Amino acid sequence: MPAEDEIYQYSTPCDHIEEASFTSRNGERYWILHHPQNRTYIRLNENEYQAWKRIREGKTQINLNSNLHEQSLLTSLHDEGFLQAGDHENQQAGNKGRDENWISHYWELCIPLPGMHILFDTVDRKIGRVLRSWWFPWIFSLICIFGLTYFLITEPLPSYPVLQGEDSQLITVLSVYVILITAAILHVFGHALACKVYGREIGDAGLLLYYGMPCLYIDTSDIWMADRRSRIIVSLAGPAVNLFIGSICAILVMGFPDSDASSLLWRVAFLSFAVALINLNPLLEFDGYYALADLLEVPDLRERAFSFVRTWGSNRIRLSREGWFFLMYGTASAVCTLAIVVFGIYFWTEHMTDLITELGKDRWEMDHILATFAIVIVFVPFFAGMIISGTKTLMQKIGNPSGNGDNGVLQSEQVHEKRVLTRRISK
Repeated sequence: MPAEDEIYQYSTPCDHIEEASFTSRNGERYWILHHPQNRTYIRLNENEYQAWKRIREGKTQINLNSNLHEQSLLTSLHDEGFLQAGDHENQQAGNKGRDENWISHYWELCIPLPGMHILFDTVDRKIGRVLRSWWFPWIFSLICIFGLTYFLITEPLPSYPVLQGEDSQLITVLSVYVILITAAILHVFGHALACKVYGREIGDAGLLLYYGMPCLYIDTSDIWMADRRSRIIVSLAGPAVNLFIGSICAILVMGFPDSDASSLLWRVAFLSFAVALINLNPLLEFDGYYALADLLEVPDLRERAFSFVRTWGSNRIRLSREGWFFLMYGTASAVCTLAIVVFGIYFWTEHMTDLITELGKDRWEMDHILATFAIVIVFVPFFAGMIISGTKTLMQKIGNPSGNGDNGVLQSEQVHEKRVLTRRISK
């Protein structure tokens, strides 16, 4: 690689790189480097960090005339911007391969909203002292336990219908959608405020097309620079807010069972608990997944599991204890993802029938307008996302049918972890 040798030879470490040191459950030290301008993160073990330290202090020459491991380290450091080239052309070479076709981004397209940092900072100044108090976690937990317990032991139907009511099916579906949007907003605020509590910054926040479905997101990647406990709490903060809102509504229903608002409160409680349950599922790339990955200290758990399953299918080697875990998790995650897709198609097909019927009426009233709006923002994007994401997966399989691109995924019954840490997109 003569061209790359020249690039690395004239590369220098970037300034203002933030470093944080941690100790794993096994007692091994590791470091995480943060590039503030590029907003990239990279994890180094003891030997890799010592190599980076020598490069940073100018005590060793940057070259690729060593072993493959050092070549991989230098490649990662350069591609993520931690090593800067001596000229503009070489800087561009360091970012090669990052631009992809739009079809590969449609299934998870982030649309940042301006002013979100100001909003999060304002809310943190207002209630940050309460969130950081010693008594807040106890009160918060007691309310969640009490409300969830009452909800589970109470028979909801027919007194408190969730997806059926006295209103038209159109109004019921739209009210469900409004509740889900509100739950998503509060969910995002939970992640943001938890990240602020631990002194880390918020990245982008805004709208996200996830498999074609519109939802909200927040980039909490900066929590990589905090310890494992802080990362887990930030991941669970979003579902915890949904549990809290659902518990409050369930407690209000218990106190005022005959109120006119009891049916609406029960619907809010049900959907809030459902949102929390879905987000806590570790088999999908939601909050529960990030919490499990941090608990196990496997940052790229899902990707490594899928790579393991794909490669094991062709190699069929004898599995170790770690191998069995990756095989079971990867298989279960794939099955769960497929089940969610099938359920989503079935759910929206059933509940969009009445909306489509509204469009066939010979009148142009408010119900007609609302039905059109609901179909445009929900039904069409969902199926478009399914088709495009399926096409993307098929193209990847055709381009790499045997998984040859995953070099070294299985070696000595181990799965290699990626050095570069991915963005933590909380949905």
